[in-house]
Amino acid sequence: MTATHYLQGPYRMVSASMGETPWYMVSFDRRGRCTSPRTAAEIAERAASGDFTDVILFSHGWNNDWMQATGKYESFVDGYVGQLAERPPAGRQRRTLLAGIFWPSKLLTGAEGRGPVIAGDDGGLTDPEMAQVRGDVDELGLLITAEQAERLYALTQRDSLGLPEARELAELFLPLIARDGAETGESGPPDPGEIVRAWATADPPDDAVTDLGQLGYYEQPADPGSAPETAGDFSFDPREIVRALSVWQMKDRAGAVGEHGVAPLLTELLRTGIRVHCVGHSFGAKVVLSAICAADAAVAADRHVRSALLLQAAVSALSFSARVPGTDRPGGYRSALSRVELPILSTFSGKDVALTRFYHRALLRGRDLGEPDYAGDGEAPSRYAALGGFGPGGMDPHEATVVDVLDPGRSYGLGTGSPAPRVYGIRATRTIGGHGEVSNPSTWWMLRQLLDVEE
Repeated sequence: MTATHYLQGPYRMVSASMGETPWYMVSFDRRGRCTSPRTAAEIAERAASGDFTDVILFSHGWNNDWMQATGKYESFVDGYVGQLAERPPAGRQRRTLLAGIFWPSKLLTGAEGRGPVIAGDDGGLTDPEMAQVRGDVDELGLLITAEQAERLYALTQRDSLGLPEARELAELFLPLIARDGAETGESGPPDPGEIVRAWATADPPDDAVTDLGQLGYYEQPADPGSAPETAGDFSFDPREIVRALSVWQMKDRAGAVGEHGVAPLLTELLRTGIRVHCVGHSFGAKVVLSAICAADAAVAADRHVRSALLLQAAVSALSFSARVPGTDRPGGYRSALSRVELPILSTFSGKDVALTRFYHRALLRGRDLGEPDYAGDGEAPSRYAALGGFGPGGMDPHEATVVDVLDPGRSYGLGTGSPAPRVYGIRATRTIGGHGEVSNPSTWWMLRQLLDVEE
Protein backbone atom coordinates (compact mmCIF):
# COMPACT_ATOMS: atom_id res chain seq x y z
CA MET A 1 0.00 0.00 0.00
CA THR A 2 1.09 3.56 -0.61
CA ALA A 3 0.15 6.33 1.79
CA THR A 4 -1.62 9.56 0.81
CA HIS A 5 -2.96 12.55 2.75
CA TYR A 6 -5.98 11.12 4.59
CA LEU A 7 -7.71 14.49 4.88
CA GLN A 8 -8.01 14.77 1.11
CA GLY A 9 -8.66 11.98 -1.33
CA PRO A 10 -7.91 8.31 -0.64
CA TYR A 11 -6.27 7.36 2.64
CA ARG A 12 -4.10 4.88 0.72
CA MET A 13 -3.82 3.19 -2.65
CA VAL A 14 -3.92 -0.59 -2.63
CA SER A 15 -2.02 -2.53 -5.29
CA ALA A 16 -4.10 -5.40 -6.60
CA SER A 17 -4.36 -7.57 -9.70
CA MET A 18 -6.98 -5.20 -11.12
CA GLY A 19 -4.71 -2.19 -10.65
CA GLU A 20 -4.42 0.51 -8.01
CA THR A 21 -7.48 0.51 -5.77
CA PRO A 22 -8.40 3.64 -3.76
CA TRP A 23 -9.01 3.11 -0.05
CA TYR A 24 -10.87 5.95 1.65
CA MET A 25 -11.50 6.60 5.35
CA VAL A 26 -14.69 8.43 6.33
CA SER A 27 -14.98 9.60 9.92
CA PHE A 28 -17.98 10.39 12.12
CA ASP A 29 -18.45 11.90 15.57
CA ARG A 30 -20.36 10.25 18.43
CA ARG A 31 -23.68 11.64 17.19
CA GLY A 32 -23.16 10.32 13.69
CA ARG A 33 -22.19 13.61 12.05
CA CYS A 34 -19.69 13.15 9.23
CA THR A 35 -16.43 14.92 10.05
CA SER A 36 -14.92 14.30 6.61
CA PRO A 37 -17.64 15.49 4.19
CA ARG A 38 -15.23 16.16 1.31
CA THR A 39 -14.03 12.59 1.48
CA ALA A 40 -17.59 11.24 1.55
CA ALA A 41 -18.47 13.39 -1.47
CA GLU A 42 -15.43 12.18 -3.38
CA ILE A 43 -16.32 8.53 -2.75
CA ALA A 44 -19.79 9.14 -4.19
CA GLU A 45 -18.29 10.93 -7.19
CA ARG A 46 -15.86 8.08 -7.87
CA ALA A 47 -18.70 5.56 -7.51
CA ALA A 48 -20.75 7.49 -10.08
CA SER A 49 -17.87 7.79 -12.55
CA GLY A 50 -18.39 4.35 -14.06
CA ASP A 51 -14.74 3.45 -13.42
CA PHE A 52 -15.68 1.07 -10.61
CA THR A 53 -18.09 -1.85 -10.35
CA ASP A 54 -18.19 -2.36 -6.57
CA VAL A 55 -17.57 -0.54 -3.31
CA ILE A 56 -16.82 -2.30 -0.02
CA LEU A 57 -17.93 -0.37 3.07
CA PHE A 58 -16.20 -1.54 6.28
CA SER A 59 -17.01 -0.67 9.89
CA HIS A 60 -14.86 -1.53 12.91
CA GLY A 61 -16.23 -2.32 16.36
CA TRP A 62 -15.78 -1.06 19.90
CA ASN A 63 -12.52 0.07 21.49
CA ASN A 64 -10.55 0.93 18.36
CA ASP A 65 -8.56 4.12 17.94
CA TRP A 66 -7.48 5.34 14.49
CA MET A 67 -4.35 3.19 14.32
CA GLN A 68 -6.14 0.06 15.52
CA ALA A 69 -9.08 0.56 13.15
CA THR A 70 -6.94 1.21 10.08
CA GLY A 71 -4.62 -1.64 11.06
CA LYS A 72 -7.55 -4.07 11.13
CA TYR A 73 -8.84 -2.79 7.79
CA GLU A 74 -5.37 -3.16 6.30
CA SER A 75 -5.04 -6.73 7.56
CA PHE A 76 -8.38 -7.67 6.02
CA VAL A 77 -7.75 -5.85 2.74
CA ASP A 78 -4.26 -7.31 2.36
CA GLY A 79 -5.60 -10.80 3.01
CA TYR A 80 -8.45 -10.35 0.56
CA VAL A 81 -6.17 -8.96 -2.16
CA GLY A 82 -3.67 -11.76 -1.58
CA GLN A 83 -6.42 -14.32 -1.97
CA LEU A 84 -7.47 -12.70 -5.24
CA ALA A 85 -3.92 -13.13 -6.50
CA GLU A 86 -3.83 -16.78 -5.45
CA ARG A 87 -7.29 -17.55 -6.83
CA PRO A 88 -8.15 -15.10 -9.61
CA PRO A 89 -11.90 -14.78 -10.22
CA ALA A 90 -13.10 -16.93 -13.09
CA GLY A 91 -15.73 -14.44 -14.23
CA ARG A 92 -15.86 -10.71 -14.72
CA GLN A 93 -13.01 -8.63 -13.34
CA ARG A 94 -14.18 -6.23 -10.65
CA ARG A 95 -12.89 -2.71 -10.09
CA THR A 96 -13.45 -2.04 -6.43
CA LEU A 97 -13.49 1.04 -4.22
CA LEU A 98 -12.70 0.57 -0.52
CA ALA A 99 -14.25 2.75 2.18
CA GLY A 100 -13.49 2.35 5.88
CA ILE A 101 -15.75 3.93 8.49
CA PHE A 102 -14.08 5.48 11.53
CA TRP A 103 -16.27 6.26 14.53
CA PRO A 104 -15.36 7.17 18.15
CA SER A 105 -15.43 3.77 19.80
CA LYS A 106 -12.46 4.36 22.12
CA LEU A 107 -12.66 5.61 25.70
CA LEU A 108 -12.20 9.33 26.23
CA THR A 109 -9.15 9.56 28.46
CA GLY A 110 -6.00 7.81 29.50
CA ALA A 111 -5.12 6.95 33.09
CA GLU A 112 -3.76 10.46 33.54
CA GLY A 113 -6.93 12.07 32.14
CA ARG A 114 -9.66 14.10 33.75
CA GLY A 115 -11.93 11.24 34.81
CA PRO A 116 -13.03 10.99 38.43
CA VAL A 117 -11.22 8.62 40.73
CA ILE A 118 -13.09 5.31 40.79
CA ALA A 119 -13.65 3.21 43.86
CA GLY A 120 -10.93 0.58 44.06
CA ASP A 121 -8.48 2.41 41.78
CA ASP A 122 -5.72 1.54 44.22
CA GLY A 123 -6.89 -2.02 44.62
CA GLY A 124 -4.77 -3.73 42.00
CA LEU A 125 -6.03 -2.29 38.71
CA THR A 126 -3.40 -1.84 36.04
CA ASP A 127 -3.11 1.52 34.29
CA PRO A 128 -4.98 0.30 31.17
CA GLU A 129 -7.75 -1.10 33.36
CA MET A 130 -7.99 2.11 35.33
CA ALA A 131 -8.07 4.11 32.11
CA GLN A 132 -10.90 1.93 30.81
CA VAL A 133 -13.12 2.51 33.83
CA ARG A 134 -12.35 6.21 34.03
CA GLY A 135 -13.00 6.68 30.36
CA ASP A 136 -16.29 4.81 30.60
CA VAL A 137 -17.48 7.07 33.43
CA ASP A 138 -16.52 10.18 31.46
CA GLU A 139 -18.45 8.96 28.43
CA LEU A 140 -21.52 8.12 30.52
CA GLY A 141 -21.41 11.57 32.10
CA LEU A 142 -21.92 13.15 28.68
CA LEU A 143 -25.31 11.47 28.34
CA ILE A 144 -26.96 13.08 31.35
CA THR A 145 -27.38 16.53 32.88
CA ALA A 146 -24.60 18.22 34.83
CA GLU A 147 -26.45 17.62 38.08
CA GLN A 148 -27.00 13.96 37.27
CA ALA A 149 -23.34 13.60 36.24
CA GLU A 150 -22.22 14.89 39.62
CA ARG A 151 -24.33 12.20 41.25
CA LEU A 152 -22.87 9.57 38.90
CA TYR A 153 -19.35 10.59 39.85
CA ALA A 154 -20.17 10.53 43.56
CA LEU A 155 -21.68 7.05 43.38
CA THR A 156 -18.84 5.56 41.35
CA GLN A 157 -16.30 6.77 43.91
CA ARG A 158 -17.77 4.48 46.54
CA ASP A 159 -16.26 1.10 47.33
CA SER A 160 -19.66 -0.52 46.98
CA LEU A 161 -23.29 0.39 46.44
CA GLY A 162 -26.44 -0.75 48.16
CA LEU A 163 -29.77 -1.46 46.50
CA PRO A 164 -31.08 2.15 46.58
CA GLU A 165 -27.91 3.52 44.97
CA ALA A 166 -27.82 0.80 42.30
CA ARG A 167 -31.46 1.52 41.47
CA GLU A 168 -30.66 5.23 41.27
CA LEU A 169 -28.00 4.51 38.63
CA ALA A 170 -30.44 2.34 36.69
CA GLU A 171 -33.00 5.15 36.72
CA LEU A 172 -30.43 7.74 35.59
CA PHE A 173 -29.76 5.74 32.42
CA LEU A 174 -33.18 4.25 31.80
CA PRO A 175 -33.66 6.10 28.45
CA LEU A 176 -30.37 4.64 27.21
CA ILE A 177 -31.27 1.13 28.36
CA ALA A 178 -34.71 1.36 26.74
CA ARG A 179 -33.27 2.22 23.31
CA ASP A 180 -31.44 -1.09 23.21
CA GLY A 181 -34.76 -2.93 23.31
CA ALA A 182 -35.49 -2.29 19.63
CA GLU A 183 -33.27 -5.20 18.59
CA THR A 184 -35.31 -7.63 20.65
CA GLY A 185 -38.73 -6.22 19.85
CA GLU A 186 -39.36 -4.61 23.22
CA SER A 187 -41.33 -1.42 23.63
CA GLY A 188 -41.06 0.99 26.52
CA PRO A 189 -38.42 1.16 29.23
CA PRO A 190 -37.69 -1.85 31.42
CA ASP A 191 -38.43 -1.64 35.12
CA PRO A 192 -35.38 -0.34 37.07
CA GLY A 193 -35.90 -3.14 39.57
CA GLU A 194 -35.39 -5.71 36.81
CA ILE A 195 -32.12 -4.08 35.80
CA VAL A 196 -30.85 -4.09 39.39
CA ARG A 197 -31.99 -7.67 39.86
CA ALA A 198 -29.90 -8.69 36.85
CA TRP A 199 -26.87 -6.79 38.16
CA ALA A 200 -27.23 -8.63 41.45
CA THR A 201 -26.46 -12.01 39.84
CA ALA A 202 -22.82 -11.25 39.05
CA ASP A 203 -20.03 -12.01 41.45
CA PRO A 204 -16.99 -9.73 41.25
CA PRO A 205 -14.70 -10.79 38.39
CA ASP A 206 -11.60 -12.65 39.38
CA ASP A 207 -9.58 -13.44 36.28
CA ALA A 208 -8.54 -11.54 33.16
CA VAL A 209 -9.54 -12.56 29.66
CA THR A 210 -7.78 -10.76 26.82
CA ASP A 211 -10.65 -11.48 24.46
CA LEU A 212 -12.96 -9.17 26.38
CA GLY A 213 -10.61 -6.28 25.69
CA GLN A 214 -11.75 -6.45 22.09
CA LEU A 215 -15.26 -5.54 23.24
CA GLY A 216 -14.05 -2.81 25.57
CA TYR A 217 -13.71 -4.96 28.70
CA TYR A 218 -10.76 -6.60 30.33
CA GLU A 219 -12.23 -8.93 32.92
CA GLN A 220 -14.45 -11.99 32.76
CA PRO A 221 -17.51 -12.07 34.98
CA ALA A 222 -18.16 -15.18 36.96
CA ASP A 223 -20.77 -17.58 35.65
CA PRO A 224 -24.25 -16.32 36.58
CA GLY A 225 -25.90 -17.81 39.60
CA SER A 226 -29.55 -18.01 40.43
CA ALA A 227 -31.31 -14.68 40.47
CA PRO A 228 -32.38 -13.45 43.86
CA GLU A 229 -36.04 -12.59 44.29
CA THR A 230 -34.89 -9.19 45.49
CA ALA A 231 -31.46 -7.63 45.61
CA GLY A 232 -31.87 -7.20 49.38
CA ASP A 233 -28.64 -6.17 51.04
CA PHE A 234 -26.59 -7.21 48.02
CA SER A 235 -23.38 -5.20 47.64
CA PHE A 236 -22.80 -3.87 44.11
CA ASP A 237 -19.39 -3.07 42.65
CA PRO A 238 -19.82 0.32 40.91
CA ARG A 239 -17.24 -0.65 38.29
CA GLU A 240 -19.38 -3.58 37.19
CA ILE A 241 -22.40 -1.30 36.82
CA VAL A 242 -20.35 1.21 34.82
CA ARG A 243 -19.20 -1.56 32.47
CA ALA A 244 -22.74 -2.81 31.93
CA LEU A 245 -24.00 0.72 31.22
CA SER A 246 -21.12 1.28 28.82
CA VAL A 247 -22.21 -1.68 26.69
CA TRP A 248 -25.63 -0.05 26.26
CA GLN A 249 -23.97 3.29 25.55
CA MET A 250 -21.62 2.02 22.87
CA LYS A 251 -24.37 0.02 21.20
CA ASP A 252 -26.46 3.17 21.14
CA ARG A 253 -23.60 5.15 19.61
CA ALA A 254 -22.98 2.51 16.95
CA GLY A 255 -26.65 2.74 16.01
CA ALA A 256 -26.53 6.55 15.88
CA VAL A 257 -23.45 6.53 13.66
CA GLY A 258 -25.10 4.05 11.32
CA GLU A 259 -28.50 5.73 11.22
CA HIS A 260 -27.51 9.38 11.09
CA GLY A 261 -24.07 9.26 9.46
CA VAL A 262 -23.43 6.17 7.38
CA ALA A 263 -27.01 5.89 6.06
CA PRO A 264 -26.78 9.14 4.03
CA LEU A 265 -23.45 8.00 2.56
CA LEU A 266 -24.93 4.62 1.75
CA THR A 267 -27.93 6.31 0.11
CA GLU A 268 -25.64 8.36 -2.14
CA LEU A 269 -23.67 5.27 -3.12
CA LEU A 270 -26.86 3.35 -3.94
CA ARG A 271 -28.02 6.23 -6.16
CA THR A 272 -24.94 5.79 -8.35
CA GLY A 273 -25.89 2.21 -9.23
CA ILE A 274 -22.58 0.77 -7.99
CA ARG A 275 -22.76 -2.56 -6.19
CA VAL A 276 -22.39 -1.89 -2.45
CA HIS A 277 -21.03 -4.53 -0.06
CA CYS A 278 -21.16 -3.85 3.70
CA VAL A 279 -18.78 -5.49 6.19
CA GLY A 280 -19.10 -4.94 9.95
CA HIS A 281 -17.23 -6.40 12.91
CA SER A 282 -18.62 -6.48 16.47
CA PHE A 283 -20.54 -3.23 17.06
CA GLY A 284 -19.55 -2.33 13.51
CA ALA A 285 -22.24 -4.82 12.47
CA LYS A 286 -24.75 -2.57 14.24
CA VAL A 287 -23.31 0.41 12.36
CA VAL A 288 -23.84 -1.18 8.94
CA LEU A 289 -27.21 -2.77 9.79
CA SER A 290 -28.50 0.56 11.11
CA ALA A 291 -27.29 2.27 7.93
CA ILE A 292 -28.94 -0.32 5.69
CA CYS A 293 -32.27 -0.02 7.51
CA ALA A 294 -32.14 3.80 7.69
CA ALA A 295 -31.06 4.48 4.09
CA ASP A 296 -33.56 6.50 2.05
CA ALA A 297 -36.55 4.20 1.55
CA ALA A 298 -37.25 5.26 -2.04
CA VAL A 299 -33.66 4.73 -3.09
CA ALA A 300 -33.36 1.46 -1.17
CA ALA A 301 -36.55 0.14 -2.79
CA ASP A 302 -35.01 0.63 -6.22
CA ARG A 303 -31.36 -0.16 -5.54
CA HIS A 304 -30.55 -2.69 -2.83
CA VAL A 305 -27.29 -3.19 -1.01
CA ARG A 306 -25.61 -6.07 -2.81
CA SER A 307 -24.29 -7.96 0.21
CA ALA A 308 -23.63 -7.80 3.95
CA LEU A 309 -20.95 -9.69 5.86
CA LEU A 310 -21.30 -9.56 9.66
CA LEU A 311 -18.21 -10.72 11.55
CA GLN A 312 -18.90 -11.65 15.18
CA ALA A 313 -21.82 -9.24 15.30
CA ALA A 314 -22.48 -7.65 18.69
CA VAL A 315 -26.23 -7.34 18.10
CA SER A 316 -29.13 -9.44 19.29
CA ALA A 317 -29.38 -12.91 17.79
CA LEU A 318 -33.11 -12.12 17.37
CA SER A 319 -32.47 -9.01 15.26
CA PHE A 320 -33.84 -10.60 12.07
CA SER A 321 -36.78 -12.41 13.65
CA ALA A 322 -40.24 -11.90 12.11
CA ARG A 323 -41.72 -11.90 15.60
CA VAL A 324 -39.51 -11.88 18.67
CA PRO A 325 -40.70 -14.50 21.16
CA GLY A 326 -42.70 -12.92 23.95
CA THR A 327 -43.51 -9.78 21.94
CA ASP A 328 -45.72 -8.78 19.04
CA ARG A 329 -42.88 -7.02 17.22
CA PRO A 330 -40.16 -8.05 14.74
CA GLY A 331 -36.47 -7.86 15.47
CA GLY A 332 -34.93 -4.44 15.02
CA TYR A 333 -33.10 -5.30 11.80
CA ARG A 334 -35.77 -7.36 10.14
CA SER A 335 -36.07 -4.83 7.29
CA ALA A 336 -32.44 -5.47 6.31
CA LEU A 337 -33.55 -8.82 4.86
CA SER A 338 -35.48 -7.03 2.11
CA ARG A 339 -32.78 -4.42 1.51
CA VAL A 340 -29.85 -6.76 0.82
CA GLU A 341 -29.87 -8.72 -2.43
CA LEU A 342 -27.69 -11.68 -1.49
CA PRO A 343 -28.05 -13.74 1.69
CA ILE A 344 -26.55 -12.01 4.72
CA LEU A 345 -23.50 -13.91 5.98
CA SER A 346 -23.08 -13.77 9.75
CA THR A 347 -20.32 -15.58 11.62
CA PHE A 348 -20.57 -16.94 15.15
CA SER A 349 -17.92 -18.71 17.21
CA GLY A 350 -17.94 -20.66 20.45
CA LYS A 351 -14.45 -19.29 21.13
CA ASP A 352 -15.66 -15.70 21.21
CA VAL A 353 -15.63 -15.22 24.98
CA ALA A 354 -16.89 -11.64 24.76
CA LEU A 355 -20.08 -12.65 22.94
CA THR A 356 -20.72 -16.07 24.47
CA ARG A 357 -20.00 -15.30 28.12
CA PHE A 358 -20.26 -11.58 28.74
CA TYR A 359 -22.40 -9.69 26.23
CA HIS A 360 -25.82 -11.03 27.23
CA ARG A 361 -25.03 -10.55 30.92
CA ALA A 362 -24.43 -6.84 30.38
CA LEU A 363 -27.78 -6.56 28.56
CA LEU A 364 -29.73 -8.88 30.83
CA ARG A 365 -33.10 -7.89 32.24
CA GLY A 366 -34.34 -9.43 35.46
CA ARG A 367 -37.36 -10.98 33.74
CA ASP A 368 -35.04 -12.97 31.49
CA LEU A 369 -33.07 -14.76 34.19
CA GLY A 370 -33.35 -18.51 33.95
CA GLU A 371 -35.94 -18.35 31.18
CA PRO A 372 -34.19 -18.61 27.82
CA ASP A 373 -36.64 -18.43 24.93
CA TYR A 374 -34.12 -18.31 22.13
CA ALA A 375 -34.39 -20.73 19.21
CA GLY A 376 -30.99 -20.38 17.57
CA ASP A 377 -28.44 -23.00 16.65
CA GLY A 378 -26.44 -22.88 19.88
CA GLU A 379 -27.49 -23.37 23.47
CA ALA A 380 -28.02 -19.67 24.10
CA PRO A 381 -28.43 -18.58 27.72
CA SER A 382 -30.65 -15.56 27.14
CA ARG A 383 -32.94 -13.72 24.73
CA TYR A 384 -30.24 -11.03 24.77
CA ALA A 385 -27.65 -13.44 23.40
CA ALA A 386 -25.39 -12.07 20.66
CA LEU A 387 -25.68 -12.98 17.00
CA GLY A 388 -21.90 -13.45 16.90
CA GLY A 389 -22.00 -15.79 19.87
CA PHE A 390 -24.85 -18.13 19.01
CA GLY A 391 -26.04 -17.52 15.44
CA PRO A 392 -29.40 -16.28 14.14
CA GLY A 393 -32.47 -17.13 16.21
CA GLY A 394 -36.22 -16.79 16.00
CA MET A 395 -36.29 -17.32 12.23
CA ASP A 396 -38.11 -19.86 10.08
CA PRO A 397 -35.90 -22.58 8.51
CA HIS A 398 -36.51 -21.24 5.00
CA GLU A 399 -35.26 -17.80 6.10
CA ALA A 400 -32.09 -18.80 7.89
CA THR A 401 -29.68 -21.68 7.68
CA VAL A 402 -26.63 -22.57 9.74
CA VAL A 403 -23.57 -23.95 7.96
CA ASP A 404 -20.03 -24.78 8.99
CA VAL A 405 -17.32 -22.38 7.92
CA LEU A 406 -15.65 -23.32 4.63
CA ASP A 407 -12.05 -23.07 3.54
CA PRO A 408 -11.07 -21.09 0.42
CA GLY A 409 -12.11 -22.85 -2.76
CA ARG A 410 -15.31 -24.37 -1.37
CA SER A 411 -18.59 -22.72 -2.35
CA TYR A 412 -21.38 -21.62 -0.01
CA GLY A 413 -23.76 -21.80 -2.94
CA LEU A 414 -25.07 -18.30 -2.35
CA GLY A 415 -28.20 -17.35 -4.21
CA THR A 416 -29.13 -20.96 -4.96
CA GLY A 417 -32.14 -22.90 -3.76
CA SER A 418 -35.81 -22.08 -3.94
CA PRO A 419 -36.12 -19.84 -2.11
CA ALA A 420 -32.57 -19.11 -0.98
CA PRO A 421 -32.18 -18.46 2.78
CA ARG A 422 -31.93 -14.78 3.64
CA VAL A 423 -29.36 -15.35 6.39
CA TYR A 424 -26.46 -17.79 6.56
CA GLY A 425 -25.30 -18.30 10.12
CA ILE A 426 -21.72 -19.45 9.64
CA ARG A 427 -20.47 -21.60 12.51
CA ALA A 428 -16.84 -20.43 12.53
CA THR A 429 -15.49 -21.80 15.80
CA ARG A 430 -12.83 -23.67 13.80
CA THR A 431 -11.35 -20.53 12.25
CA ILE A 432 -12.34 -17.65 14.57
CA GLY A 433 -10.53 -18.17 17.85
CA GLY A 434 -11.64 -14.99 19.59
CA HIS A 435 -13.76 -11.89 19.22
CA GLY A 436 -11.10 -9.92 17.36
CA GLU A 437 -9.70 -12.79 15.26
CA VAL A 438 -11.80 -12.12 12.19
CA SER A 439 -9.17 -11.49 9.53
CA ASN A 440 -8.21 -14.90 8.17
CA PRO A 441 -8.51 -16.91 4.94
CA SER A 442 -12.00 -18.16 5.78
CA THR A 443 -13.44 -14.65 6.25
CA TRP A 444 -11.63 -13.25 3.22
CA TRP A 445 -13.20 -16.11 1.30
CA MET A 446 -16.66 -15.15 2.52
CA LEU A 447 -16.22 -11.68 1.03
CA ARG A 448 -14.84 -13.25 -2.17
CA GLN A 449 -17.94 -15.39 -2.44
CA LEU A 450 -20.20 -12.35 -2.07
CA LEU A 451 -18.36 -10.29 -4.68
CA ASP A 452 -18.03 -13.17 -7.15
CA VAL A 453 -21.76 -13.98 -7.39
CA GLU A 454 -22.87 -12.89 -10.86
CA GLU A 455 -25.93 -10.72 -11.41
